[in-house]
Amino acid sequence: MCAAVRILFTRMRRVFAWVPIFFAATACYRIRPGFEPALHMVYVDEDGGMRKAHDTAAVRLTGRYTGEVFDDSTARRSVGELMTRIRESGRDTITLYFHGGLVTYGRARKDATALGFALQNDGHFPVFVAWESGWFPTFVDHVKSVRQGQEWAPVAGWLSAPFIITADLGRAVARAPLGILQQAADYCATWRGALSDSVRRARGDHTCRTFSDEVRARRQNVRRALDREAAGTSTDSLRLTLGGYYSPFWRTAGRTVSAYATALPKALVTGPLMDGFGAGTYDNMLRRTKTMFRQHGDMARRAATTGYRKPTGATSILIDSLAAVVGASCAGGDCRIKLNLVGHSMGSIIVSHILRDWPDLPVHRLYFLAAAATVTELEASVVPYLRAHPHTAFYNGMLHPRIEVGEAQWLSLDLVPRGSLLEWIDDHLTSPHTPLDRTSGKWDNMAAMEYIFPPEVRARVLLKGFGFRDPRDRDNPFRFNQLDGHGSFDNPAFAWWRDATWCLYIGSACVPGSPGR
Repeated sequence: MCAAVRILFTRMRRVFAWVPIFFAATACYRIRPGFEPALHMVYVDEDGGMRKAHDTAAVRLTGRYTGEVFDDSTARRSVGELMTRIRESGRDTITLYFHGGLVTYGRARKDATALGFALQNDGHFPVFVAWESGWFPTFVDHVKSVRQGQEWAPVAGWLSAPFIITADLGRAVARAPLGILQQAADYCATWRGALSDSVRRARGDHTCRTFSDEVRARRQNVRRALDREAAGTSTDSLRLTLGGYYSPFWRTAGRTVSAYATALPKALVTGPLMDGFGAGTYDNMLRRTKTMFRQHGDMARRAATTGYRKPTGATSILIDSLAAVVGASCAGGDCRIKLNLVGHSMGSIIVSHILRDWPDLPVHRLYFLAAAATVTELEASVVPYLRAHPHTAFYNGMLHPRIEVGEAQWLSLDLVPRGSLLEWIDDHLTSPHTPLDRTSGKWDNMAAMEYIFPPEVRARVLLKGFGFRDPRDRDNPFRFNQLDGHGSFDNPAFAWWRDATWCLYIGSACVPGSPGR
């Protein structure tokens, strides 16, 4: 018996001897050759501090993406090492990317790996800022600690948590009738979208008109626009274009049936819950877009010193360093190193903050993708920046309005209100005071309010609502078929950094339309 046990133990020891080798091999599995995301990423914690980025091997072995939070000097040293890698790379284009809300560290790293590999292959040096904006951690902070912009101590936070939950439930119940009406208006907007594929359609507030009114308005608008073009009076230099929506009958019928089949539980249960609990969670995400510039400790009432204190947020340190690197390459107004700023969804709010606080930062191109920044923020940040920097171009990419209002969340079994995150922000999570306080990444909003761009900058602005299955996009299978949701802009196959992606729909063709050309 003992001999049998010894033999078994010896064999098991030999088997387990392979375990470290197995994990080492697993750590190297699917690593993109020549691209290590940890060397291109800056992780920001919930209070604005910088976290240590783990490399791919450590991530696969430990399952963790970040390590300890750096102090100010260590954070600056880490960013300095990133700047050294940029200089030594010899690349002349830095692309700084900010993801949006509802993104965990793991998702941010996954997207950065795919996007970074594609950008690097096209000659860019990509830099990604990952901030913890997942639903669960932001919701927990909303419940347990954040109170009217202040962070309460753990005991006081947890003792007050029942009141926060009660208040959220009260909001859900009180706003339920309004939410039901808003959802009904959204369903009406879905039907409006069937007749709204033209860029020349009537623009205005979110209204629900009859079928005959839509047909009459569309025919009149198309006729007037064609008359203006024929007379040669269309001289606006701003590029504004909307792709077509082409969907097979079975897809349209299936989505319509599923939408109406789940309309009642959405209106009575999930819609009010999202309205009640989602608003506070979204507010906490907005809070995190601010602490990444000035840490929570920077904003405390009591401090050891008085007078001016330089921001110590991870993003502030990063932008200060990038401004020095790019600025040093600019001689006589011509910058050898070009900087692109990219904001997807709530990332556009972060980019808007950068443009306001660093007005002299030389930026080559601004990309907003399904931007959650409001039109007001756009007017207060992007427009003044474009006025001051005549060589900067601005690209604003949007979903087709029928995709925007009809996006289904299948991970939630389609039991939450239809629509993209921007639809939720405009209709449930915020309370806009005017149409200008609605999101700038929705076609219905931006096409109606393109007047915010003054004549001197309009030639450098391109506003594009991307089509779905538009025949003019057959040369690019991704744009032709797959730009079907808010998160699709993260797909590297979309290649938003290439000029060909931003072609203008004119007649039956998609022609180059880069701003400033």
